[in-house]
Amino acid sequence: MVLTIVIVAVFPVFAWIGYGRSAGTGVTAAAVAAAVCWAGGILALLATGLFRFRGNSASGVLLGTAFRTGLPIVVGLVLHRSGGSLAAAGVFAMILGYYLVALVAETLLAIRVMGGSRQHSEGTRTS
Repeated sequence: MVLTIVIVAVFPVFAWIGYGRSAGTGVTAAAVAAAVCWAGGILALLATGLFRFRGNSASGVLLGTAFRTGLPIVVGLVLHRSGGSLAAAGVFAMILGYYLVALVAETLLAIRVMGGSRQHSEGTRTS
């Protein structure tokens, strides 16, 4: 939920930049960038949380990093290389910008998830 709020909160800034660059197509590029980075962040958080409950937090963080980084880079490169109006509107640059915003928010959320894991494991050790 927090990641969604962050992505939506900064959307007007990216939409404004996109509109200034390519009118309506720039706003679409901002929306695509938001969706791609949101999906990567959500998948990363799900992987981190899933593996935390299985007692293998390191694997969850690594898999989460693959989702968080891989999805935006792959989609950005595919859209950029395919050309077209989204590429001309700078969708790859938008994805990179959104990636930085999403990375900060998702990392802080992952730390909270992992902190809960440590408290849970300490609680079971003392029991």
